[in-house]
Amino acid sequence: TCANPSLAEHGEQALTLLEQYPNIGVVLLDLMMPDMDGYEICKRIADNPRTRDIPIIVVTGAAYRQNEALLKSFAVGANDFLTKPLNEIELFARIRSAMALYRERVLRQASVRTALENETRFRAIINQAPVGIAHIDARGRFLLVNDRLCTLSGYSGEELAYTTLQALTFDRFAWSAG
Repeated sequence: TCANPSLAEHGEQALTLLEQYPNIGVVLLDLMMPDMDGYEICKRIADNPRTRDIPIIVVTGAAYRQNEALLKSFAVGANDFLTKPLNEIELFARIRSAMALYRERVLRQASVRTALENETRFRAIINQAPVGIAHIDARGRFLLVNDRLCTLSGYSGEELAYTTLQALTFDRFAWSAG
């Protein structure tokens, strides 16, 4: 292990650190690593569901053919690219932008999780209601029905999805009158 938990000296160590600390907000990645190149590390970070949202800034020396390295870096999942020697002001600006991107992704994921949890609770409440409930659009089409409405109407949820309130009402009226 390395003394600084946010500094890895080789690729496998970087991947292990990211598994241990998946909330790291940005990765600065050199393309030249002792055990695997930065492209492979970048690809593994981008392919891992636990780490794929962490922004990656590739940092490399001018020895690489810049355009080729830039294109290949973006192709494997990098979000930004800098060449050495680094300009500190530019580096900090890029890190700040990457951190803002990461925060935005984390907030969006939390919002989606909350929305899904709310929808699950809503559907459970609707389905446990002792009365028939339907959500109908402006044209009278059923968008959502609960189990009790299906029992009361004699139709399955799938059948109601292909009909309208008007057709259901007419069908029931014609059946009752006949």
